[in-house]
Amino acid sequence: MNSTRLVCASSQARATISSLMNATNPRSEFENLFQSPHWFAYNHDSKTNRLAFVKLRSRGDLTRIPFHFPALIETSDFNADADAFISCSGDALLKLFDSKGRPRRPTAYIFHMTLGGSTLLCRMLEALEAATVVKEPVPLSSLVGRKTAEPAAAWREALELITSLYSRSFSEKGLAIVKPHYWVNQIAGEVMGADPRNRGIFLYQDLRPFTVSILKKAQRVSDIVESVSKLTKQIGDLTALSSKRFVFPANPPWDDSKLAPHEAVAAFWLLNVALIERANESQRANPIRFLNSESLFADPLETLRGVLSWFGVPAAASELEAIAKSAILQQDAKNPGRKFEASAVRADRLALMDQHKNELRAAEDFVRRYCRGGEVPASWEPALDS
Repeated sequence: MNSTRLVCASSQARATISSLMNATNPRSEFENLFQSPHWFAYNHDSKTNRLAFVKLRSRGDLTRIPFHFPALIETSDFNADADAFISCSGDALLKLFDSKGRPRRPTAYIFHMTLGGSTLLCRMLEALEAATVVKEPVPLSSLVGRKTAEPAAAWREALELITSLYSRSFSEKGLAIVKPHYWVNQIAGEVMGADPRNRGIFLYQDLRPFTVSILKKAQRVSDIVESVSKLTKQIGDLTALSSKRFVFPANPPWDDSKLAPHEAVAAFWLLNVALIERANESQRANPIRFLNSESLFADPLETLRGVLSWFGVPAAASELEAIAKSAILQQDAKNPGRKFEASAVRADRLALMDQHKNELRAAEDFVRRYCRGGEVPASWEPALDS
């Protein structure tokens, strides 16, 4: 992280930053860190265990943060709308966290496996006054790698600290809703267990539509192949993912030199579903609910109502009506400049399924090898509407 980007306009701000950069105890503007959502943790430096914060002026700033690329937050025009950048050590933050009684608030989580409608769902949620939506924050993702690199007690403290930071809401009666990166599915159980009041959903596609959505573009295939290799190495012994539905060998031959593209996609799909299954095994009293993206695409508003009911987020009828009339449902969620036409999407998918019918059969055969009974479950429980 470029330290020159931590300098703010006013001398008072610069003094605050200087003291925080070198202090063992954060003070001044950071005193209300765990109460106010205005200081947003956007990056974590694993080498120095420092968290970088940007000061937000309003909830609207969250909709414009380039979450995937922390460096862009420091160099883009977003800077003009933020008052300060601050970096603080994890140890100092833990001291402040302890001094404040380790405050906890319930948080809602949208777990996913990519290309399942999570962007659309977040855009609808962002239109609600009671929802503070955080998308794929880097410090939360960094916890995955830190779990195997740090002592268990220290990692648990870091988990409590970071999840507390993302539990803050801009609305007094509202709720923070976090969409983690799919990498965080590996620790979904621990994230949910950070507060027994947390609620979670897992937004997924069935195997066949997911496979064709990836095979459609070479870059997506390349990304998935790389992700499977990283996931298997990070998880290690895959027998830990065996459950009432799945059975895994310790070290299946899933590195990128041994899998065909459709097999890599099937392995990625299987791993992510199995990771959520494992999370639910550890959190039986508060399981993550499965939500098929087909329901979201077929009836976005009705699905949104179900999500809000499960999360406990209030929404006025006027807000839902405004979403229905807005451009959100008429635009491609990832490319707002492009019009979304459900009929065209369905026609494109059917054509792709016919084009890749052999790969789809092979992908299903691949998944069956690891399913108890040799059949891919037709649905997943508990479902959001169960």
